[in-house]
Amino acid sequence: MNKNNLIENLIYIPSGEVRLEGSLEIPEAAAGVVLFAHGMRFDIDLLARRLLIATKWLQEQEKTRNLALGYFGASTGAAAAIQTAATLGEQVRAVVSRGGRPDLAWTYLDKIKSPT
Repeated sequence: MNKNNLIENLIYIPSGEVRLEGSLEIPEAAAGVVLFAHGMRFDIDLLARRLLIATKWLQEQEKTRNLALGYFGASTGAAAAIQTAATLGEQVRAVVSRGGRPDLAWTYLDKIKSPT
């Protein structure tokens, strides 16, 4: 634990032939967890699959399985967050898009159940 009472971990999530690398920080009194999706490419389906894999991983971990789930998407990651949130329905409590590309996920927007 660091001076701010955070549990910090570098994590590796298995995803087929690759490992997704991330940073997980959990404050002591955390009520939720936010997955940050930053798009570096225009393969929205690939980004959405990876976000779904990371989500399922969090739902399986003892320290995160009971936390509310939110997505924060930037650039093309916003489209992936929208697509994944539409797939998971009410499991995702909120979606935030910062400078994102929601236009790349138009067909999913009306399927989202959470505040966006």
